[in-house]
Amino acid sequence: MRLVFGLFIFLLLLPVALAELEGCYIYPGADASLLCADNILESEAQADCDANGCEDLDLYFYPGVSCNTLDQCEEIMCSVTCDIAPKVIVIITVV
Repeated sequence: MRLVFGLFIFLLLLPVALAELEGCYIYPGADASLLCADNILESEAQADCDANGCEDLDLYFYPGVSCNTLDQCEEIMCSVTCDIAPKVIVIITVV
């Protein structure tokens, strides 16, 4: 009986263990559709990171975190172009 119960619990938790992480991706050179957008899959962020040369995804991907909680994703107006963009882009562009 314990074996059956243990197997049931294992099978119940297996999809959770295999689920891909979602989070916030903040690489300044990222595709605009991925930058500071919630629920980005880690695989999407990794593919973009590889394509745009960010080198270390751990520096730019925050699993399980909402982008609206990150200071880098606060939208501000660039004083040069008057465009509204996440802070991470405006700071890199101006410097």
